Amino acid sequence: DIVLGVGGDETLFASAAALMLVAGDEIDALVVFDDDGDGVFSGTDQVLFSLAAGSPTLIVLGASPADVLSITFGGVLGVFATAAELGLDPDDELNMLELVPLVGGDAGATILVKVPEPSTTLLLTTALLGVGLAIRKRSVR
Repeated sequence: DIVLGVGGDETLFASAAALMLVAGDEIDALVVFDDDGDGVFSGTDQVLFSLAAGSPTLIVLGASPADVLSITFGGVLGVFATAAELGLDPDDELNMLELVPLVGGDAGATILVKVPEPSTTLLLTTALLGVGLAIRKRSVR
């Protein structure tokens, strides 16, 4: 489900069923276009999102966690942009979508896709392994 609002004023924008999602699906990144501003998934509203690895809907769609999915009210869920079109590997996972207004002569906006950076733990472990190998090499000599 997508819920809008804060501080006790939350309202349901769209149910999982309206988004054509099933149990086990986990939304990782999300952009909502509420065209009429009524706070309800209706009319020409559109939702762009990505799903976490292991989400059943990815298997049904033949999609990856690096694909951006799209659904309009009353429409069919489909792939908006593939991992390849975004310059990503199919195993990448999106953790954020951001709406960025276009500057210049073109009206409209574009979607910015952000991929998580390697985790701090992974970087720290790699650095410590490197230090450990360097210390070991010195003690062998």
